Amino acid sequence: MDRSPQIVEIVGPPGVGKTTFTENLYKRSKNIQIGVTPYFRRIRYIPFFAWHTIRLLPTLLHIRAGRDGRWLTRREIALMIILTGWQQELERKVFDERRFVVLDEGPICYLTRLLAFGSESIKGQSAQSWWNKMFHLWAETLDIVIQFDLPDAMLVERIRAREMWQEVKALSDQEAINYLGCFRAAQEHVLAALGANERRPVVFNFDMAQKSPDGICDEVMSRLGFAPGGD
Repeated sequence: MDRSPQIVEIVGPPGVGKTTFTENLYKRSKNIQIGVTPYFRRIRYIPFFAWHTIRLLPTLLHIRAGRDGRWLTRREIALMIILTGWQQELERKVFDERRFVVLDEGPICYLTRLLAFGSESIKGQSAQSWWNKMFHLWAETLDIVIQFDLPDAMLVERIRAREMWQEVKALSDQEAINYLGCFRAAQEHVLAALGANERRPVVFNFDMAQKSPDGICDEVMSRLGFAPGGD
């Protein structure tokens, strides 16, 4: 079957297993590559952040002038820079290497975090033009979205059992459930905004409580155009 390389994002709340699933997909085929987010502390990405900071500067100044709330945090600015410039990096990788690029933390995840937990400045009226540009940009860039979810109790249990730190681990059970609800609402808003564009990604939904990880992996591989089990 013909398999045109595409950009795929795995989305869902913390604890749902996005990274593990992405790694399993990667192991299934040499034609699947895990996308790497630009990181400002890595030397190789200094030109990326320098150039796209300059590009974003008028927007940042406009948001600051809008005075919708406290000034943006460094993390918020870094996410805005990534979202503004990452599309070119991803499309270049797909074109040069002719492989699927799968993201377990991609633009939908970052837009969701900014919308759910960002400052009033990033969610204020002065930032709306930037949001509209991002929704349009990423609707045209992403080809497929694989959406996962689990019941809140299972997510909280899985997050608490992990060794790596997550902000949810420091919360009480009820606070964690509220956090997950806020995350889901913001993610649905982002997906709806992407879906409102003429060119938009195809979204596949999976309830990980109803199907085995291997079964879901087989189904996703099939929908991506691969034979069950990989190449």
